[in-house]
Amino acid sequence: MYIALLEDDEMQARHIQLWLESAGHTCTRYATAKAFMDAVARKQFDLLIFDWILPDLNGDKVLVRVREHHD
Repeated sequence: MYIALLEDDEMQARHIQLWLESAGHTCTRYATAKAFMDAVARKQFDLLIFDWILPDLNGDKVLVRVREHHD
């Protein structure tokens, strides 16, 4: 499974990525909503995981934008 992870806390993001990859998944992590949204627009992911409170855009706004602009 190809997973996009949006988490601004680097230590937490590394732990989540490690857990997912140790389970056999491919995980790409992003630290900002902008980087995450750019990647979602360019690449196909099976699962999106994102933090709810981010420095540049809250998770609820990320969810709305993903739903509006991507399948």
